[in-house]
Amino acid sequence: MLEVSFVTAEFLAAPDAAQLAFGSKFPQVVLENDALQVVQNLGSMQMCSTPLGLIVEDIKSLLQNFGDVRVCHIRKNDNVIEYRLAKLD
Repeated sequence: MLEVSFVTAEFLAAPDAAQLAFGSKFPQVVLENDALQVVQNLGSMQMCSTPLGLIVEDIKSLLQNFGDVRVCHIRKNDNVIEYRLAKLD
């Protein structure tokens, strides 16, 4: 079984979320995440040089399709929607 870190899983889920929002024609997007590393990498103007750098840059590219984008860090306990969706799987 392949083990994936929490942060890696958060990075891997973000492109799907951005594509879903874009496909739904949302004019603005608020990407909330409880992984601070994800929020910091997506908010940085510098290219990401981590092993997940290509995914980070892909997410940044997808987010440029929106007129108004905010990437916000939230506390893990406040991320109720994510945990409810995860229980559906």
